Amino acid sequence: SFRGFASSDMTGVAPNNNAVKINIASESYDSHGAWASSKFTAPIAGKYHVSSMIAVLGTNVLNNYYQVAIFKNAAAYSYGPIVKPASTDLLWIGISDTVDCAATDYIEIYLYGSGNNSASTLTVDGATNGDRSYVSINKVGD
Repeated sequence: SFRGFASSDMTGVAPNNNAVKINIASESYDSHGAWASSKFTAPIAGKYHVSSMIAVLGTNVLNNYYQVAIFKNAAAYSYGPIVKPASTDLLWIGISDTVDCAATDYIEIYLYGSGNNSASTLTVDGATNGDRSYVSINKVGD
C-alpha cells in the first residue's frame, strides 16, 4: 500500500497538448518502500488499484481540456475523464483504474492539457497535509 502527495506547489506547469509528470514528493505511508522519484515500482507482480486527484490553479484553465493519466513503464496506460472548467477557480481532476503489473513495472501520474498553456502556466496545488494533489496505490489481486 502506498499514498503520496504533493507537499508543495508545482509551478510553471504547461501541459500544452502534452502530458506533464506530477511531482508527488511526500508519503503518507509506503508499506514496501516502492515509491521514489515520483514513481511507484511494483514490488511483486499483481493487479494494483491506482487512484489520484490533482488540484490545478491558474488563470489559463478556462476553456481548456484536462485529464489525469496513469502511465505504466513511461507509456500512457489510461486517461481519466475530460474536464473543461467553467471558471478559473481551483480545478479538481481525478482518475481511478486497476493496472496489471509485473514485478519492477512502474506507475507514474501525469496531467494532460489540450489548450495553450505556454503563455500562462498552471500550478499543481500542493499542501503539507496531503489533501490536494495525491496518489494512492494498493495491491488488489494476483
